[in-house]
Order: sequence, then C-alpha cells, then structure tokens
Amino acid sequence: MLVFFGSGEDAEHRIAELRARCFCARHKHGSGSVVIGIGIGKYTPGSGSTSDLIYLNLADWSSTDAENAVKMTEGLGFFRDSASRHSHEDEYPV
Repeated sequence: MLVFFGSGEDAEHRIAELRARCFCARHKHGSGSVVIGIGIGKYTPGSGSTSDLIYLNLADWSSTDAENAVKMTEGLGFFRDSASRHSHEDEYPV
C-alpha cells in the first residue's frame, strides 16, 4: 500500500491513516496475512520529506475484522469505487 501525504501532516494522523488504508486493502483483496504500507510526504525545501512504514500481520483475520473493514471503507471512502486487477509475469520465461 503506497500513500502520498501533503506536507505538514501530523505523524500520528499519517500512521493512523496508513494503518486504516492497509486494513481496508486487506479486506478488499480478500486474502493474505501481511500488508505493508508505505507513506511518503511531500518534499519541502529546507526540511525534506517524511516517510512512514507499517507492517500489519493479519493472519487471524476474522468476520469481525471484515465487518470493521466494511464500516471503515464506507465511513472513510477508502477504495469505495476502485477496481482490482491482477496480473502475473514470469520473471524468467522458459
């Protein structure tokens, strides 16, 4: 999960949003036990940019987690109108 944040956003809010987006992404994907989120902040001359990393181990995904993810998706709008697409490419075709 990659998220771009504007400059000046509070670190606690960035982490909370990144975690929420990862949680909702796990639900949208429908499977998997690990979600990694990367947050990148806008570069500001003279002070640089922020970066955040989150690792969620969701191996014990439950129906309660799924219900919470649906509520979060509806309430926050994450991935509400997005489409999923899967592709596979062999790195070394035979």
